[in-house]
Amino acid sequence: PRELFHTISACLELIVRQEIHRAPQGFWRTAGYLWISVVYQIEYVIVKAANSPRPAAWILEKSVDGENFQPWQYYAPSDEECWTRYSVPPVTGKLIYIGDDDVICTSVSSRQTPMENGE
Repeated sequence: PRELFHTISACLELIVRQEIHRAPQGFWRTAGYLWISVVYQIEYVIVKAANSPRPAAWILEKSVDGENFQPWQYYAPSDEECWTRYSVPPVTGKLIYIGDDDVICTSVSSRQTPMENGE
């Protein structure tokens, strides 16, 4: 439901804003965890890094129980680094998951300089 989406979105935004307020110069350097006690199907994630350099390589992880995490998506500065850094073939073009356990690597959104407004 759309109302639930807006509630979740507002909660996540509040958590991130609190983290930025607590450590404005370095909040992005730490591992960030959002503890949500209900299981949701996530269709997409947008991570904004403001208009500043972003990490060139990072891993988006997922967990069902909050204790055991698995990679969900790898980000690398180049397609070659998908192989060398993560041993995963790069996905170019539209990112498509075949199954729930798929783990992909992309360099599409991994430039250190943001494309637009930190995205």
